[in-house]
Amino acid sequence: MGTNLYVAIGHSLDTIQISNLPTSLNQYFADHIDKIQMRISHGYSGNLLNRDNNDWVWELVDELDWDAPHELEGENFWTWIDKPKPTESFEQYLQENGYLYINGPYCMSMFIGRRVAILSTDVHWDHFLFDEIVQTDMRCFSHFLMKFFGSYIAVYMPDDISPTGDAVHNCLHQEWDLDQMLSWLKSQKPPAQSIQTMIKTVSYQMTACWKAEGYYVDDFAKFIAWLG
Repeated sequence: MGTNLYVAIGHSLDTIQISNLPTSLNQYFADHIDKIQMRISHGYSGNLLNRDNNDWVWELVDELDWDAPHELEGENFWTWIDKPKPTESFEQYLQENGYLYINGPYCMSMFIGRRVAILSTDVHWDHFLFDEIVQTDMRCFSHFLMKFFGSYIAVYMPDDISPTGDAVHNCLHQEWDLDQMLSWLKSQKPPAQSIQTMIKTVSYQMTACWKAEGYYVDDFAKFIAWLG
């Protein structure tokens, strides 16, 4: 299964702030370097297995060492991938292309639209749903980005299916903000009540397989409650 995790985060940056975004993000990360650490680069702690009743369970792999996170090093964690030419302004580039694109740490990147940032991750969907270590680190990372952008929520979604893929497209090309995106998504399907419910069982050549579905709206209160 090739589905990975997207995270949508709202913002109200103007074009001048967007033009300085990698520098601002790098400074923010440097100030919190001891807290923004993730263990996803070490591999994963288990595998997703299907029971006879089509329930999905996470089987831990005991020999993996998860004691130390993968340490961030250096200063330039975020760098431009696509940005205006010297003869173009950021405003002109956004009008013509809809979004900019920056590279980040942990094999991540981010699409920067007019009102929404879409974090593209290398985190497999099933690992985010069922691996508590990956999920905890990813949610911590997302909440630091929420604080940076001044967003009150983050929306976790699969990267390659409808309706969430359509919502991402409209955020980047139709200048939707996060409230517009959520309003439209809710008209298509209610948000998931928990992260682990964003999966369904399908049959492929007589074999039970999983398929991503849905989206989850996260906020700081939910995250703290989940941590217990």
